[in-house]
Amino acid sequence: MTPIEERLQSLKARIDKAREDKARAEAALEQLEAQRQQILDELAELGVTEAALPAEIDRLKEEIETQLAAAEELLGGAKS
Repeated sequence: MTPIEERLQSLKARIDKAREDKARAEAALEQLEAQRQQILDELAELGVTEAALPAEIDRLKEEIETQLAAAEELLGGAKS
């Protein structure tokens, strides 16, 4: 095989690999988009929008802190 043929063969192999990589990336993207949509659907069932999610997380953290403080108070201020 001549050097030119070798270079062409190498280029062809690199193109084929790039196509395979692209196909894998597109499949992964589709899967991630489906998972994202599933999560958004579950959030919608809970009455939370994507835009409101950070505020809802903060609200839940505060609620946890409040409930923990109340439980500690009930146990005489005992902390682990």
